Amino acid sequence: MVSSSLSTNNESKESLAGVIELPEDDPDILIRFLQFLYTGNYEDGEYPTQDMPATEAIMDADEIRRELQYAPGVLTGGLSGESQDSSLRSQIQSIANDIDEKSDGDYEISSPSTEPDEEYLSGLEDEEADEEDNSEGHEYVESRPVNLFIALRVYVMADKFGVPSLKLLARRRFYNTARKVFHTYSEFPAVVDELYETTAPTDYTIREIPCRLIAASYASNASNTIDFEALMCD
Repeated sequence: MVSSSLSTNNESKESLAGVIELPEDDPDILIRFLQFLYTGNYEDGEYPTQDMPATEAIMDADEIRRELQYAPGVLTGGLSGESQDSSLRSQIQSIANDIDEKSDGDYEISSPSTEPDEEYLSGLEDEEADEEDNSEGHEYVESRPVNLFIALRVYVMADKFGVPSLKLLARRRFYNTARKVFHTYSEFPAVVDELYETTAPTDYTIREIPCRLIAASYASNASNTIDFEALMCD
């Protein structure tokens, strides 16, 4: 009864004042959340929006739901045994190749280039989980800020308020940036900490991203693997 009364009083105060209090939410992230609701995109200083809605903002709801069911860059369904193991090795090798091919200058953030096996393609044409980055087809310049924290926090807020299209956009940005900079970005361990602190234990599609990237780093035998391991241990 008391709880109900307090809730009613709070709602009455908000109605009278014309203000909704969101004390737990970061104002900077809330601004980006509202920007997406009004424009279909959000600015983060890393990905140019070109004043256009993101692809995710105009995707079909069922398509968004399918995309969110699987981790970025992971081919799913229909494989078992040796075929599944082979597919997983291909996925890891794809990310590993990205690490090996990273140049000293500018580089482009692109979608995972894993090619599904023929048996996977048969009967699964409508289930593409390759995270093709249609909305972010821009060159990534190292001088731009790395905004993994922003992408993660936007994702968490989109999940909190139930905006699947924004969840998908934020997750794609998080993944596309992380797969390029995770082994050199000094704040990546802090990003991982926040990721596991602010997302639900069942939200494996974003929580397993660091694990897959680290596995790919080891698979590539990259020269920076030892340094990265020490960084994560710190």
